[in-house]
Amino acid sequence: SKLVLPVSESRPYVAVATREGMLVNQHLGEARRLQIWGQKEGGYYLVEERTTPRPGCGPKRWKELSEILQDCRAVLASSIGESPRKILEENGIIPVECSGFIDAGLAAVYGAEDISVLKGRRRGLAGGCCSGGGRGGGCG
Repeated sequence: SKLVLPVSESRPYVAVATREGMLVNQHLGEARRLQIWGQKEGGYYLVEERTTPRPGCGPKRWKELSEILQDCRAVLASSIGESPRKILEENGIIPVECSGFIDAGLAAVYGAEDISVLKGRRRGLAGGCCSGGGRGGGCG
């Protein structure tokens, strides 16, 4: 089963919480910047980096982040709290918890990879992604 995300021309990108630009390895709440990635024939490309709203603003921060990411279909992060998860989902952005190479996460989001083989391997060497609430869905 593939991770099925709504395909929309108005949401062509995926936001990624990364420390160095190669791995999905940052908690969403700790990310001061998110990389924005797009899909092209044969792979993916970095569009830009966007600054996240400053910490400590509670739900307001996640609403602002949703506005900053309004052209993104998903956000990849090593961990995503319950409040940002809910607010992102309400604003049409799929929160995806994963770790590993950015390309692997993008492949799962853009539908090129079968995500079922990646579930439960969140901290695995090869990485992998999962979406949803994290409870009983294969990723903690």
